[in-house]
Amino acid sequence: MARFKAHRYDCSLSAAWLLAAVLCLPVGFLHAQQPGTEFWFSFGKTYYPSSHSPTNYEINISSPHHAKGSIIFWHTGEKVQFNVLPGHVFNYRLSTNQSNACLHNIYGKNNMSVQVSGDSAFHVSVLASQIGSSDATSLLPVDEWGTEYCFFRQSGKSNFATDEDVLIVAASNNTVVTIGGNPLCTLDMGETFYAQIPASATSRKISSNNPVALFDVEQLSFVPNDGCGGSDKSLEQYFPIQNCGKDFFIPVTHMGREFVQVVALEDSTNISQNGGKLRTDISGVGRLGGLHAEEWAWIEIVRENHGCFISADKPVMVLSFMTGNRYYLK
Repeated sequence: MARFKAHRYDCSLSAAWLLAAVLCLPVGFLHAQQPGTEFWFSFGKTYYPSSHSPTNYEINISSPHHAKGSIIFWHTGEKVQFNVLPGHVFNYRLSTNQSNACLHNIYGKNNMSVQVSGDSAFHVSVLASQIGSSDATSLLPVDEWGTEYCFFRQSGKSNFATDEDVLIVAASNNTVVTIGGNPLCTLDMGETFYAQIPASATSRKISSNNPVALFDVEQLSFVPNDGCGGSDKSLEQYFPIQNCGKDFFIPVTHMGREFVQVVALEDSTNISQNGGKLRTDISGVGRLGGLHAEEWAWIEIVRENHGCFISADKPVMVLSFMTGNRYYLK
């Protein structure tokens, strides 16, 4: 997946096809662009086995100032030092052992996290690249984490999985996490929880008593549906609900045809859009008025309209998806 240049951006590097999603921030919202001194992340399993092609995992650290610090693999205790000169990028590719120390292959609680911390503010992005299925995400520093999130369900799924894979990382002890008000897990600093949320789940709202990081780590996704061709894994850190807003502008990439998902966070949410087309034939409620909390609508956007403006009378979460090649090449 990828984030917008207007607010934050990184690119999916699939060698075969490109499927990406954009978590959009409200117009004028720049706070989450700020660098930080402490970041955490972890990886979910991939659909394609290593026999298909190996997955490479990378960390990229950049800063307008001189920054130095450490990368700590909590599962093994291994520590790697980094030193970034002003305006440069520190690129670090994980070894096989390091990858295995932060790659989840089974669901549940673990400590397979990575902490990146330094003496002055910097930016961090991580990349999981494999032939035919790659993605990357910019990380939020710990002081940008939240205690309330709403995770989305993408339009199309491959037949092997209809559930949603999410990954939670804690930076504080005794962190209690719930989904829809029901207990999910209790984590200490550096611990992770890798969960497969059933498609039948009645709530997609995750809450905690301490700030956590929430990642979408879907193994394989198709947008807008299974017949679109070209799929990709997901690797995207969610923005907390506190960062959501009411007014958005979504540009269209060179692919030409993409989808925007608008998720309501409160009941009786009314949405308006200019530049797109409401889709009523795929998942979602198929309307823009009177959405209940956690309901969503899909809007198709095309390059000829030069982007799409979206407004709502209550805060919403907006995501923009690139599509499979059999769809955007029509």
